[in-house]
Amino acid sequence: MRLRRLLLFFSLSLVALVSLAGWLLATQSGLQHSLSWLQAGSGGRLLVGQAAGRWLGPLRLDEISWQDAAGTAIRAQQLQLEWQPAALGRGELRVDRLVLGRLDITTAPDDAGPVPEPAQITLPLALSLPALHISHLQIDALPPLLEVEAQLHSDGVRHQLEQLAFTVAAVRVSAQARLDGQAPFPLQASAQISGQLVARPFTLALTADGPLASLPLEIVAQEGVHGQAEVTLTPFAPVPFSSARIDLAGVHPVDWADSLPAAELALQATFEPVGEAELTGIVGSFAIANSLPGPLDLDRVPVQTLSGQVDWRGGSLNLPSLRLQLPAGGQISGQGRWQGSAEAGHLDLDLAVRGVNAQVVHRRLHKTALEGRIKAALSARAQQLEADLRDRRFSLAGAVRQADAVLTIERLLLQASGTGLSASGRVTLDEARDITLAAELKEFNPRAFADLPAARVNASATVAGNLRAAPVIAADFKLRDSHFRQVPLAGAGNLRLAWPRITGADLWLSLGKNRLEVRGALGQPADQLQFELRAPQLADLGGDGSVHGQFRLAGSLEALRLSGELQSPRLGWPGLFSAEQLHLATDVSTGKRAASATAPLALELSLARLDLPGQVGLAEKLALKVSGNRQQHLLNFSTRLFGDDQLQLRASGGVSSQPELVWQGAIDTLQLHSRNSARNVRLQSPASLRLSQTAWRLADLHLAGNPLDWQARLGAEVRNERLNLTLAVDGSRFGRLAAQLAARMDGAWALDRRQPWQGEVSLQAEDLAWLGELMGEGRRTGGRLRGQLQLAGTPALPQLQGSLSGQALRFALEDSGLQLQDGELSARIAGDVLHLETLRFSSPHRALPRPLKRSLGETAARHEPPGQLTASGELRLDAQAASGAAQVMVKLDRVGVWQQPEQWVSLSGETLLSWQRDHLGGKGALTVDAAYWQLAPPGAPSLSDDVVVRRPAQSATPSLRPKLSLDVSVDFGRDFLFEGAGLSSLLVGQIRLTAEGRDLPRAVGSIRTRNGRFAAYGQALEIERGILNFQGLPDNPSLDVRAMRRGLTVEAGVEVTGTVQKPRVRLVSTPELPEAEKLSWLILGHGPEGVGSGDASVLLAAAGDLFGNASGNLVGQLKDRFGIDEFGVRQGTLGGGARSAGSRIVSSGGAESSGVEQQILSVGKRISSRATLNYEQSLGTAESVAKLSFDLTRQLTLVGRVGSDNALDLFYSITWGRPPRAAKTNVGAPVGTPAP
Repeated sequence: MRLRRLLLFFSLSLVALVSLAGWLLATQSGLQHSLSWLQAGSGGRLLVGQAAGRWLGPLRLDEISWQDAAGTAIRAQQLQLEWQPAALGRGELRVDRLVLGRLDITTAPDDAGPVPEPAQITLPLALSLPALHISHLQIDALPPLLEVEAQLHSDGVRHQLEQLAFTVAAVRVSAQARLDGQAPFPLQASAQISGQLVARPFTLALTADGPLASLPLEIVAQEGVHGQAEVTLTPFAPVPFSSARIDLAGVHPVDWADSLPAAELALQATFEPVGEAELTGIVGSFAIANSLPGPLDLDRVPVQTLSGQVDWRGGSLNLPSLRLQLPAGGQISGQGRWQGSAEAGHLDLDLAVRGVNAQVVHRRLHKTALEGRIKAALSARAQQLEADLRDRRFSLAGAVRQADAVLTIERLLLQASGTGLSASGRVTLDEARDITLAAELKEFNPRAFADLPAARVNASATVAGNLRAAPVIAADFKLRDSHFRQVPLAGAGNLRLAWPRITGADLWLSLGKNRLEVRGALGQPADQLQFELRAPQLADLGGDGSVHGQFRLAGSLEALRLSGELQSPRLGWPGLFSAEQLHLATDVSTGKRAASATAPLALELSLARLDLPGQVGLAEKLALKVSGNRQQHLLNFSTRLFGDDQLQLRASGGVSSQPELVWQGAIDTLQLHSRNSARNVRLQSPASLRLSQTAWRLADLHLAGNPLDWQARLGAEVRNERLNLTLAVDGSRFGRLAAQLAARMDGAWALDRRQPWQGEVSLQAEDLAWLGELMGEGRRTGGRLRGQLQLAGTPALPQLQGSLSGQALRFALEDSGLQLQDGELSARIAGDVLHLETLRFSSPHRALPRPLKRSLGETAARHEPPGQLTASGELRLDAQAASGAAQVMVKLDRVGVWQQPEQWVSLSGETLLSWQRDHLGGKGALTVDAAYWQLAPPGAPSLSDDVVVRRPAQSATPSLRPKLSLDVSVDFGRDFLFEGAGLSSLLVGQIRLTAEGRDLPRAVGSIRTRNGRFAAYGQALEIERGILNFQGLPDNPSLDVRAMRRGLTVEAGVEVTGTVQKPRVRLVSTPELPEAEKLSWLILGHGPEGVGSGDASVLLAAAGDLFGNASGNLVGQLKDRFGIDEFGVRQGTLGGGARSAGSRIVSSGGAESSGVEQQILSVGKRISSRATLNYEQSLGTAESVAKLSFDLTRQLTLVGRVGSDNALDLFYSITWGRPPRAAKTNVGAPVGTPAP
């Protein structure tokens, strides 16, 4: 009976336990009660928030946290669990899904030392977790891990982590690993880390393969930088690693931040631990090399290498051998030591400077060889810096310290060649913010230190007061016995400030005749601050022109009024701008209390002309006028752009200041009228405009073209730091363009470069003929163009996606005859790169010119089929990218670059065009397939296209040449036929054109004539040698030319050497003869004994052509050598200059006499102001005459002749149409003194 009762009790108890377990595990109420029991039993260590579901799943907990006595804490939020309890019966823990919204883990401080190596790493159950997701994982103070995804599998002994992925600090990490739980615990793991730097992506690959106790880890940089790092990890040893080696290259700091300078760094470092039983320190060495060193003004880093050793042990960091190598041989070396904690430690530096050239730091500084020492003692509470550097003419010494909230400049001395600057002062860094500074310049010459204008400045200045929220400052300065650019410099002044009021200002500064004065006070309603500038000679300042202006600033900061006027007939600054007839007048009120309707608002600006570097004639007749008051005013603006386009703008509106300063109005007129009517633009209707410091809006700006029938609508608004922009353009000829952009703003006027933006652009143009009209005369275009573009990412890291395609594209230049047709374009945009996949054109050829066709003979047919131009490459749309912004390979196959009857050229070859920041590059090789170039016959003189006509008062602003990186070779081939100026020849040879920066292109190579002939004076000369050698600027090659007249007893010719700009010409002959005989055989074909009456003038003309001004002027040399004033050959009768006029008929064969006229050689000498003695010899007879002429008055002349003709004549001269005689001025008489 007892057994039956015992069995019954056991059965009932078992049923009760099973029921209780089922209630606890399978019901929500059981879940709630069990969690309450667990919390109560944990002594407050376990806390559970709201729960739903059941233990058997699914289970949801809003929050659960645990904290042990040691300080370790775990907190999970938004937990979701789905698992299979039945799998426990098979020895497996199977969790189908585990999701955590946030998981925070705080570990307790661990001073127990390293974890001992376990005997095994196994689990009591197999584990399967195919889906783990943690939105936010925070471990201690480390950067949070976001969007953690993973899969875990284990059979209890072999563990596997698959598809682990998370994001940390905008870097994406993916990894997988396998671990054997039995010793020696072999681990195989790999990971990839990828992200985006400011300008380029980067990728790191990590691999580990080995026993866990001594695990080799390799890190390889695959993108962004290049190199690798190797570390041997020892997680169970007292020292967590046994060795580390880093080797990186191609590190560009500008990729990390736009503001950093350009450099290309390579890093090598090795480290190893010190200590066996415990980690007592780390020792190692490092070396950083910069392959792009340069001065700071070129946005470079003036450092070649930085190297040193590291010794960290015993709580101190020693740098026993620091070495900084600068360009040009300079170096800074020494040692440093850090002692103490990060909060209370201090750093001591002792550095030696040897041979440092200041010019490598900044190019405008003068070359130095500085020697000396730099010492520093730096801590959180006090800092001290001392420097003493000098060379034979330059010295820099200073001592600055900060302690107890006081910054003291004990001394600062800068000296060079007897000139110097000294300064001292004290600034308190506490709430008082007191300041006392004093500086003195003694014979200071900026040119002694840098490439600056020369000066001699003697001056002193003092500043005293405080820099609190309402500063109180008293400042004084005085200049004495000073010069700037050899022009006297003087000045003195004082300023008293008690913010928000300038209680007094009285200062003046003069340079030569230029003077600036500032006097008065500002801050109270009755205060006035007067400014007057009189600068009649801006050249003394390095500028151009003159300027005079007076301005008055009156009132308080809450109600300021600025009025005044500025005038300048010519104002400019080399390399910046040049303006003519500048006039500025203003009367403007600003401030919170100046918002009344009657507050004036008047501004007038006019310019006759404005030039900028590279944009001569940018604007002419510029006029800007604002009139009215703050509540209602008008703005009118007009100018002529580049002499062709007239721009007009008219707007109206007003300013209000509630609740913030806002301008609201409308653009009433906007018109661009151009000589090229295709550029005409007109505003169709007024567009409202609202501007403020925090927002702005432009509503429905409606523009249209005429005669191009396109219309555009633009709308843009910034509100709550968000920009929305839309643009739509359409027309029957233009096609359609639609664009929109949404972006976050940094304020109202700048994009937030790190916030997302989105946009898209679509283009559909069915006929591109309008594009040629827009480009200007002589250009023709056509074809279809379509494109799509999507914009994402951020302004700092834009992500673009799109495509561009074109069909039947055409481009033609009328002047050269170039024709490109049947064009095809295919391009895609990915990331920030436009990939030009295909750009192909056909290049039809016009008929070959007849002379070229005859020269080519049977090969002429090869040049008749059309040629082809193709291009492919990449264009980086981020123009600030450190790498090349564009690289396009252009290939030419018989492209007809000139196709006119007189100029016909076909080219082949390939050239790599590039654009890097502001450099345009070209590298390649071109070959002339065939060419014909005929010089146009000389016509009326005309100016070159690059000549700018200047008015008397106009100053020219030199335009900056583009920065080039050019290396192109041109091969003239064997079929380049040149005709012109009497020359007919084939040209062969090669020229290499190179350029770097803004230097002019230079040419190296030579061009030679082949089968050439030269025709002059009715003769055909055979060119034996014709060579142009290029060794510099292409406009002045050296000459080596020899042309001969063959087939005569004496073969004569011309030899030309020197350069194109300064040729040297000499006559040659075989056999060698005197110069006169060479000329006779060259021009006439016989010796001087057969010279006829008409041959002399031909010889004299030929001599003038051959030995004219460019070759020394042979006739002029004869006059100088023999002391004569007149020398020449004329046509007429002997003595005919006094009695009768001769006549002459000139033909290509020479000069022929009419009547009894002869060729007369005349030599004359002026023996006084009124007397002239002449000798005349007939070249055809033995007659001669000597003649003396004496001017009795202006009209009466007495002439006597002796020789073949003896006579005494008196001549009276009468002149009609003589202009009135200019009034005489007494030498040395004052201007305006009447002539006697």
